[in-house]
Amino acid sequence: PTASAFNAAISACEKGHQWAAAVALFEQLRQRCRLPNSAEAEAEAETAPIPAAAAAKLGPDVVSFNATMSACERGSQWVAALSLLK
Repeated sequence: PTASAFNAAISACEKGHQWAAAVALFEQLRQRCRLPNSAEAEAEAETAPIPAAAAAKLGPDVVSFNATMSACERGSQWVAALSLLK
């Protein structure tokens, strides 16, 4: 799925008051696009299917972050909202 698909799903979770599902999707998006550290980057540079710059575009953005934060707010889940800032 694309980042846009994740954003749409997270927004739907927010509107449906499903904060846990929104956070889970946000974390999936974050993990999917986690960039390797410099040692890993050197080792995987030639075998990586997606260049680092392109991978960064697939990660969480303002839309996914705001929708997830809003879902947490609606559910009074401030601890979950704070966990997004890590």
